Amino acid sequence: MKKLFIAFLICALVLPLITIASFAETNTPYYTVDDTVNGVNITRSQDTIIIYKDKKTSGTNIWGYEVTVDAAGYIIAVGGNDSVIPEGGFIVSGHGTGKTFLEENARLGAYVTIDYDNKKLTIKYDADCHIHGVQTLIDDAKSTLAAATAAYKLIDNKTVTALISAAESTFASVKPYIESDFELFEEKKTEIEAKLNKAVLLCSESSAVETRGLWIRPEEKTKREVFDTVEKIAIAGINLLCIEVLYNSTMIIPMPEGSLLEQNPSLNGFDVLEAYVEACEKYDVELYAWMVVFRIGYDSSTYASKSLANKKPEWRIVSNTGINYVENMYGKGHYLNPALPEVRKYLLSVYEYILDNYAIDGFQLDYIRYPDLVDGVDYGYDEYTMNLFEDEYGIDPSTIEIGGANWNEWCAFRAKFVTDFVLDIKAMIDKKRPDVYFSADVSPDYENSSRKMKQDSTLWMSEGYLDMIFPMAYGENLVQQAIAKTIPFTGDHIYIYMGAGDFGLNILQNQIKQTREKNIEGLVFFDYSLYKNYLQNIAETLYKNKAITPSHNAKAAVIALLSEARARINDLILPAGGITQEQANELTDLITAFDAALETSTLSACSTLADSLYAKADTLETTDQAAKTTILSDTAFIKKIAYLSNDNARAEYIAKNPIIVTEPVDEESQMESTPESETEISDVSEIESTPGEKSDFPFATMGIIATVVIIAAAIVIVLTKRKKKDDTDTKA
Repeated sequence: MKKLFIAFLICALVLPLITIASFAETNTPYYTVDDTVNGVNITRSQDTIIIYKDKKTSGTNIWGYEVTVDAAGYIIAVGGNDSVIPEGGFIVSGHGTGKTFLEENARLGAYVTIDYDNKKLTIKYDADCHIHGVQTLIDDAKSTLAAATAAYKLIDNKTVTALISAAESTFASVKPYIESDFELFEEKKTEIEAKLNKAVLLCSESSAVETRGLWIRPEEKTKREVFDTVEKIAIAGINLLCIEVLYNSTMIIPMPEGSLLEQNPSLNGFDVLEAYVEACEKYDVELYAWMVVFRIGYDSSTYASKSLANKKPEWRIVSNTGINYVENMYGKGHYLNPALPEVRKYLLSVYEYILDNYAIDGFQLDYIRYPDLVDGVDYGYDEYTMNLFEDEYGIDPSTIEIGGANWNEWCAFRAKFVTDFVLDIKAMIDKKRPDVYFSADVSPDYENSSRKMKQDSTLWMSEGYLDMIFPMAYGENLVQQAIAKTIPFTGDHIYIYMGAGDFGLNILQNQIKQTREKNIEGLVFFDYSLYKNYLQNIAETLYKNKAITPSHNAKAAVIALLSEARARINDLILPAGGITQEQANELTDLITAFDAALETSTLSACSTLADSLYAKADTLETTDQAAKTTILSDTAFIKKIAYLSNDNARAEYIAKNPIIVTEPVDEESQMESTPESETEISDVSEIESTPGEKSDFPFATMGIIATVVIIAAAIVIVLTKRKKKDDTDTKA
């Protein structure tokens, strides 16, 4: 007994020490850091931190990082640029090293102070800030829901409210343990953030008509692989695929005998594009042939020897420094010369072959331009092009300085070759395949693109040369800016499908929401190999409701939008008093008449009804501006789809060239779709957490007690063995 007493006495002494050590070693994120403030309300330059206050926005460009601080000094938003300045608060804006400092230290809820006299910024993050950060997320989710409700968005209000309530409940139960059981708090904080993030995403209206696209470089070698890929993509809510037809200097389709462009040898004659046509038909996905135009390949390409640039080196573009290649991170790349008639003639013959043999829905041009003007290296200085310019202007282009006299004329002269080729392709599509939508991937740097890369895309949009435009807004903060730049040139005669790159899940989520907020028709992600990382998350939130594109089946799209417009008026706007009962009746009567007409007629035959519905919305008199804006947006979209519809031409083409889908004969796919019930929240009880089960007896405490028990047991065993040994020795 004496030995046992000693063991437990030791444990009693060790227990407080273990407890102290345990909490001392807890990995809390608390800190205080500071940095230099380089100015107030001045232009943000390289490697600086600038404070913006007492005005509407910071007015910065896209190349920095900002945090928003409220009147109480707490950070309430992180990321972005040109941020709105809260009343009584300010913006901390960083670039370069300043950006890095903010990204690493400016957490949501942190407390910020500015010592203007000593030009010092201090960021403190303690337990109170930790609590404040979570509360800010809850407040933001509530504000987002309130804004969506005020804007009459068709969202799952019940689920969003349940998610926010569950997050609040969890937060209330776990908040007392931020000091005593930090690990538990962090675990529950992660759950809270997930619920609130989903709630915010579900506040973004998931319309039944929205383009959700992917660029895809096909890697499949069999028809079964193609069908499996398209099925997986369709289940995830994607409704448009832009398939790369030419890469690695070769084509994905079998080419006619004698063609300069050859099929990729690794395909062994397998027609990838035809397999995609059938798979997309089966799974109701719109399919565009994504065609790289003038950038024809790289020396590093797998099949560089088969490149058109190597077979026809005289077709390569030439620079003002005398080189016929473009040097970049991928090595030496080759562009064809847009000015050469033989280049344009051959490429047109390839495109004609595709249009004649494949039931694609759209034809998309990429690299429809000259190489970028970089470090003074400009292109288009071959003898043929320069002679043409000199004949017309009497000036030798080699004597023109970049940005100097006659520079704009020299740029416009070359840009016209590109534009003329766009018009040649358009004319061919209009003649041979009027059912095909014609589009182009373009730089959203419209102010400089005609001079830097000889791409006059604003002209193409303004004059209606294209059916849709894909601005390639590849950057963390570029999409919103690109939208603002593009809208003035498109009006109601061109669809805008924003191109987005891979900058993380949060950025992608924000970009999808931004396109919706600005009533852009959709977003296309570059590319599928990267999107796989986000496929499930986006499918369960922003793409939760199935959608069709406005172009694939315009009549079906209009019918879906008419249904949404009716629901918005009857279920949201009218009950809220946004319009009168009489106004609601007038609008819904027109919607009903439109619906009835579409049952027996084509969309084009009913286009006047689209005009009438929009006119009624436009003349709507109400003091609720949000109600009018929303109704006007719905009816404008319906009118635009009716105007741009290719339904009649598509029906005529399919009647003559039916798409016959034959199932793959090789091994059946093992893929299974996720049951709908597993991806939807139908009851609040499914999303509520139960922190109380742990909070009465925190994990940290359990771990400490378990450790003590083990130590005590070990001591008892040792003492017992020693006692037995002593007894044995005595008997001996």
